Amino acid sequence: MGNYVLSRCDGSVVEIAANNDQEAIDSALARLSEEYPDVFACDTWDQDGVSDDDEPMERLLVWATEEESINDDGGKSVAEISAVRS
Repeated sequence: MGNYVLSRCDGSVVEIAANNDQEAIDSALARLSEEYPDVFACDTWDQDGVSDDDEPMERLLVWATEEESINDDGGKSVAEISAVRS
């Protein structure tokens, strides 16, 4: 089971139980789709520092729509999925 976290821009954070990246992405998008019916996730993970246990972390940005993601460095994103890579 992987260590994934969904962090919304409003500050709420929820852990996601998933066996792999795709399960984590699907779970996160399902949670967000109630509020954002056209929710869209980036297709590449970014380096995002290290965890409290000094393990590398990556993040995947999520936008309300694909259109909002175009030419955006994350400022318009509505959430991010974080993963600890051990």
